[in-house]
Amino acid sequence: MANKCPTCGTIHDGWSCPICSVKEKVDKSTKEQQEAIEESLEEQGRMLEEQREAIESSIEDARMEMEYALEEAASKHQKTTSEAWKLQAEAKADRAYELYKANLYEEATKLCFEAISQDPGNILPYRYAAWSFEKLGQDIKSRELLKKQINLLKMSGYQNSQGHALKVLRDILEMKNNGDLMQSFLDASKKFNYLPADLLDELMGRSLYKSAVDLYFRNISTDTLSISGSAYGIELSNKSSIESVGLQGLEYLKGYLKEEPYTVRSNIFAAFKGVKESNKFSENTINLIRKEILKRYDEWKSEIKNEIAILAANQAKEKANTKSSPTVIGWIVGIISALFVWSPIGSIFATSSNLNVSMALPGLTMLAGSITTGIITSHFVRSIKRNNIETSLIRSMEKKEVLSHFKWVTI
Repeated sequence: MANKCPTCGTIHDGWSCPICSVKEKVDKSTKEQQEAIEESLEEQGRMLEEQREAIESSIEDARMEMEYALEEAASKHQKTTSEAWKLQAEAKADRAYELYKANLYEEATKLCFEAISQDPGNILPYRYAAWSFEKLGQDIKSRELLKKQINLLKMSGYQNSQGHALKVLRDILEMKNNGDLMQSFLDASKKFNYLPADLLDELMGRSLYKSAVDLYFRNISTDTLSISGSAYGIELSNKSSIESVGLQGLEYLKGYLKEEPYTVRSNIFAAFKGVKESNKFSENTINLIRKEILKRYDEWKSEIKNEIAILAANQAKEKANTKSSPTVIGWIVGIISALFVWSPIGSIFATSSNLNVSMALPGLTMLAGSITTGIITSHFVRSIKRNNIETSLIRSMEKKEVLSHFKWVTI
């Protein structure tokens, strides 16, 4: 039977119009393609936006880096410009030293004074000028420049520089009639912020023990307490026969050790090792220091043993808990007890019981008894293992304590 399509007027057989069906398919395909194109355009738009944002971010980062670099360069340039006079003075001092080594002493002194006029706080041109005047035979000028070096050592820029102080000291010791210079140097040493070990070595090496003692008393204080600081006092007492310096060194040592807790014993033993191996100090000095350290170590022993016990207990607990053997042993004992202990006991209870549930009683008794036995056994075995591990760890830690700390004092 022929039908007429109400939409397009086409005469067709069947229920649907073939023309309209084709048109619907075409429209649907066209719509899907259009949606796909729109989605693609949107995706491209998003990608372009992301690229644009990334480019803008990169440009901004580059701009900030450039600004930072320019600021840093400007800061360095400003600093260089502001300190140009100082750099020029250093360069002139270096050049003056080269002239001094070339035996051009007058030229060296002229350049040194130019450097001093630019930077009066630089100790080097004073030193090179003093050396040059000494070579020219002008000892008075050399002495005056040495006095100025001593004054510079009291400035903050040189209070931590033992190297400069040592060179000044050596120049003083080479001077004739240097008593006033030495006194000025010792007075200046009160400003030094370090243990003057090199200075003491220099004086003791020249057998100038009285000056070394004066330097020691002026410089060593509770702020500079140390094993080596005390060692110098004791050693000076042995060599100078000035008992007071030795007593002071010993008191410093006792006070220093008293203030230190057992947790820093490694540092103390390392310091003692350094003093012992320096070969600067006599056996008597080493023995006195060893004696005081051993006394303090005896006071620390209870704390050390307590620390070792706590560490061993914690480690033993961790190791025991990671072992599976206690659990396995517990299960084995539980199973054996179930077969040979709890099952017969359950049967006895079932036989003597008048309850209707008596048939289940042997099984329940065996299960509860075996689980309980297994748990108790596991805990017992784990406790034994933990105690064994803990004992072994304590022995190991005590041995390590002796090897890493105590032996350096006893040998």
